[in-house]
Amino acid sequence: MRTKYHFQEVESGGEAGAGGGGAADVVADVATGADVPAVDNGGQVAQVNDGDQGGPASFLDSLPENWRGDIAQSMGLDESQSNVLNRYSTFPDLVNSFFEQRNLIAQGQHNAALPENPTDEQLAEYRQSNGIPETPEGYELSLDDGLVLDGEDEAILGAVSQIAHAENVPAATYNKLVNSMLAAREIEAQAELEQHGLDQQRAINTMKSEWKADYQTNLNAIQGFLATMPKELREGFEHAQLPNGRKLFNEPAALAFFANTARALNPAATVVPNSANPVESINSEVAKIEAMMRDEPDKYYADPTIQNRLNELYAAQERMQQ
Repeated sequence: MRTKYHFQEVESGGEAGAGGGGAADVVADVATGADVPAVDNGGQVAQVNDGDQGGPASFLDSLPENWRGDIAQSMGLDESQSNVLNRYSTFPDLVNSFFEQRNLIAQGQHNAALPENPTDEQLAEYRQSNGIPETPEGYELSLDDGLVLDGEDEAILGAVSQIAHAENVPAATYNKLVNSMLAAREIEAQAELEQHGLDQQRAINTMKSEWKADYQTNLNAIQGFLATMPKELREGFEHAQLPNGRKLFNEPAALAFFANTARALNPAATVVPNSANPVESINSEVAKIEAMMRDEPDKYYADPTIQNRLNELYAAQERMQQ
């Protein structure tokens, strides 16, 4: 425990009380840093310890709860300056921040702000010091693994880079923004793909439940109807998407409509889908199976599938003649 001493004047040439030296001895001991006894009015030693008085409170412990407000009031800070103080949860945080910023300045990591209405020379120097390219075209992208730019992206980023450069966005920050945008788009695309899969499965389950044994026949009719379209139109039509985000042919109501339309327009389409000339296709297949029945009867009668197929083709021929 550290010992404190109180000193009082001793008349020149006087003596200390019993066991003590004169005032000069006391001063000399203080100068050398030796433990020095205190002297009371009678020249007697009066030793006082920290433990006797409890010691003074530390500076941080003595800070009032509203130390930020006291500092702002005593220094005449405005509201914005006071708000800066409010960002620090403790007084040590404020002090540490001061020294951190001071170190950054000393290391040259704090660049001067761009003045208002800068000259061309000031602007060029500022951009060079802050990693900003000389022109919007100077932004060089370094894409994260798995990210790619398509033509549409490049057109969009061409406009974005103009704004980024006008606002003096550093190249590193621009890169982070672009990578973040592309990554978010990939996540969105993956989620959309998964949703299309769910929609497709729901549509299949719904139509199997409604169409039952006619399920495949109706799908054949739809495919036959689509086959009559020009290729460019058909490809776009097959991948058309409704306003709710669902693909056209993942919508049960659309499947039912197209199946009914295809059957009405072309009864043969349910038997020979994807045929540009369903009548010719049916007649040709009938002739082939009849030849088997005539020339290879054992093979024909041993295969119920072929027999059922021939009956299906006969029924289609009759519908087309009506």
